[in-house]
Amino acid sequence: MDKKLILILCEPRTGSNLLNEAMNLYKPIRTVNEFFLNLGFYVREDFVPDDLLHKTLIRDRERKQLFDFLNVEQENYPELIKQINRTPIQAVKKLYELVTANLVIKIHRNQFEELNLHELLYLPYVEVILLERSNRLKSYVSSLKAKKFDKWYNVDTSNIQVSVNVEEFTSERDISFNWYKEMKERLSSKDYLEVNYERDLENITKESFYSLFDPWIERIKLSVNKSNYELKYFSKQNNLPIEHSILDYDKIKHLII
Repeated sequence: MDKKLILILCEPRTGSNLLNEAMNLYKPIRTVNEFFLNLGFYVREDFVPDDLLHKTLIRDRERKQLFDFLNVEQENYPELIKQINRTPIQAVKKLYELVTANLVIKIHRNQFEELNLHELLYLPYVEVILLERSNRLKSYVSSLKAKKFDKWYNVDTSNIQVSVNVEEFTSERDISFNWYKEMKERLSSKDYLEVNYERDLENITKESFYSLFDPWIERIKLSVNKSNYELKYFSKQNNLPIEHSILDYDKIKHLII
């Protein structure tokens, strides 16, 4: 097969939704965003299947065949998510087989490790984008806000304040640094692309995106053309300086790096 499976490896709150959207600036490309999901969220009483990425971004024919492949009753989405997480390598290979275009999937650090997805890196048709955010404190605060109110995108959280546990943050920051270091070592034999939120996405334009991606697209011999897609820009959730978001900012401001 000439088509590719492009994995966006990242942590939460690094601009991965925006990057998924921007990938539509090329065609034929299909982005399904987050394929591996937390089952707990989707068995809640207030869960609305119409909001599920698997229902909105995977086409009817592909979804039906995926249900059949995983031996899940049609439209039983909690069971579908459960079976995807139970056999993740087989599930993503099947989706790649079903989608006729180049396929883009994002995978968070915890998903990559907990589901043991390392094997995906060595498939001959897989290419990798490693997405990182320099300001770990902003990323951490953004996660605290999202967890507190269970709102993960397109919500203005500028006026929401949280407290930062220094020990917890520094531990998470170190884990993050180590994971990205390990991933770069694992990917050293591949022509992967490093994308940085602050440098490449925060003020993204079509021109800056193509400037970054065109050389990589050519190197990996990805068969795509530029599309007429217009960037919608996912809403930036926090529009104020970081000090407005942290209740105990004076105690932790030395951590901003």
